[in-house]
Amino acid sequence: MGDPKKPKAQNGAKAAGPRAPRVQAAQHTRHERSPRARPPAERQDGHPRFSFVFADHEYEGAWRWFTDGEAAELLKFMIEVERLTWREVHAHQAGGRRRLQKHHAQAIETLCTEAQERLGKLRNLDGLVDDELYRFRLSGPHRLWGFRVPGDDTFYVIWWDPDHKVYPTERD
Repeated sequence: MGDPKKPKAQNGAKAAGPRAPRVQAAQHTRHERSPRARPPAERQDGHPRFSFVFADHEYEGAWRWFTDGEAAELLKFMIEVERLTWREVHAHQAGGRRRLQKHHAQAIETLCTEAQERLGKLRNLDGLVDDELYRFRLSGPHRLWGFRVPGDDTFYVIWWDPDHKVYPTERD
């Protein structure tokens, strides 16, 4: 009889040696951009949809939910964006001489401390949000924060930030 530790050959083929151990995929650190930053290429031609199923409506702090006038602005914005493809959304730019991407992913570690702590308390987001959120810039300081799931055209709203508090900048 043969060696019990060696696998038997099938149909006269040579027996393979012991299997190599599986190697875990490299883990991203918080300083690296997540692969979720850019939606999969096959979903760039889909049209954005908006969902408020994960909206953090219980939060009371530095940012708040919209007033009647802001609700009208937000509804108009969502209607306009749903007519575009994700590729067109990503192509929008803002700024004067320094043209920047108007709507983009934002690393969670760059958000204000209060936003980072609040995300940690939102257990319904476990497994859905890794290292980044996505934000839409509406007008002036108005921002709509949320996330996308790879392979899905839906933007899941978490926060309405009318005063640019979630990610404050030097101008704020």
